[in-house]
Amino acid sequence: MKYIYLYCIILSILLLIIYLINNNNNNIKEKYENKKIVIHKIQLQPQILDAFPPGFGDILKGTFSLYAICKKYGYKFYLDLSEHPIGKYINQTIPKEYMNLPKEVNEYFISFNINNHNELINKVNEIMNKEDIAFFETNCEPEINKELQIEDIKELQTLFLPNDYLKDKLNNIKSELNLDKYSVLHIRTGDNNINKSLDSKIIQHVEDSLEKISLPNNILLLSDSKELKEYLHEKKRYQRRDSDIIHLGYLDSNNKEEGIESTLIDFFLICGAEKIYSLSVYDWNSGFSSMASKLYDIPIEKYKI
Repeated sequence: MKYIYLYCIILSILLLIIYLINNNNNNIKEKYENKKIVIHKIQLQPQILDAFPPGFGDILKGTFSLYAICKKYGYKFYLDLSEHPIGKYINQTIPKEYMNLPKEVNEYFISFNINNHNELINKVNEIMNKEDIAFFETNCEPEINKELQIEDIKELQTLFLPNDYLKDKLNNIKSELNLDKYSVLHIRTGDNNINKSLDSKIIQHVEDSLEKISLPNNILLLSDSKELKEYLHEKKRYQRRDSDIIHLGYLDSNNKEEGIESTLIDFFLICGAEKIYSLSVYDWNSGFSSMASKLYDIPIEKYKI
């Protein structure tokens, strides 16, 4: 009788544990299934006619921001590259059922929509109070980004992984250029100078800046100017890629695939560097190299030319 009583107690405890586990799992499942969804949808052309077309650095800025907002306010986040040409080269992480939904994309670009970057948080929450699923496209960087932790950055890295095709291209290029441990010198001459003849003043400004920088020997030169790359290769003997790149914000159906591919290869080569030296004509430097630094925690030195 004593053992039967003890057996009943043990059985009751086990049943209670099973119930609690199942109930907890159901609660987690229910919470996940009912979570509202924010999607950063990258469009080929913004709907706002006078908006500054977001380049690849802008895409990353917006993704970091929306991810941070989702983490703080309990939304599920996805990145949708399915309708942009870069989606052909980057692994898609968004479930197919959330692609191509007939929903408006809420656009917030800092140059025209928002003076205070933190307004993006209010805009997202305002819409999510009314919607279960909403699309956004932005290049804003609210203060909330500073709250991201190491585990968040690792998760963000998974959203921008090259697919097998681009990965093979990258590996071949690294092999051809004997790139193992290397640093990157990235020079941004400006949107109006991409792969065009450069003003001699810009070349002189670049040379003056380089005189003040102590660069290591294992330098890979990347730039939006093919002419500048050739010039510095001949004069300084920097390792360089013989390629044209394009601004990924100014795309249309006539853009050559090799330009998009080459630009993404440059970005992922920066992501593999031990250190980045970023020279730019812009006061804000370069989102392209700055976001590579942020995504992979790579030391970066920034210079104005």
